[in-house]
Amino acid sequence: MDQDHNQDQTKRLIIRPFRDDATDTAAAFNILSNETVNQFLPWFPVQSALAARAMVHDTQQPRRHMSWYAVCLKTDDIPIGYVTVADTKSQDLGYGLLPAYWNQGIITEAAAKVIQLEWVYGRGWLTATHDVHNPASGRVMQKLGMIYQYTYQELTEPKHAYVNFRMYQINLAQKDAPIYEGYWAQSTVHYIEDL
Repeated sequence: MDQDHNQDQTKRLIIRPFRDDATDTAAAFNILSNETVNQFLPWFPVQSALAARAMVHDTQQPRRHMSWYAVCLKTDDIPIGYVTVADTKSQDLGYGLLPAYWNQGIITEAAAKVIQLEWVYGRGWLTATHDVHNPASGRVMQKLGMIYQYTYQELTEPKHAYVNFRMYQINLAQKDAPIYEGYWAQSTVHYIEDL
């Protein structure tokens, strides 16, 4: 997938960039304004379609592939969720999905495709984190082949709340990549759980 707006597919899904049109803007707002989807994320649900559009499009990184992947059913090609990959030191994988589509393996299927794409692009490894009070997200990470490494506490913004996150990692092109220690180092509260 590249910035020419190509798409990739799985058995049930289309994985593609968000489009700068009314349909995708409305879909992004539907996802990013949903309180249930955003319950365990550090930001508040967006309040307008314009804010949703800005959140998706302003995070596009000037690199050879995108940061935000729209997750769409093949039946209508309208986004029902997203998968993100941060172009930061943590190389964090994130995702969100409308609750009507939970417990169907959709976000696992989508994220697995994104991981495959990141591998092809030469990404050495990826991390992912989840609030300890959201174990379902951790189960997705496990299904993706990610390995739990440690738990750390972070003061999230803009919610300004202390949250304990479990950090998972998967090595891709760099099979011997060391464990990403950035979260551990920045947190005064960190520990390894017996999961």
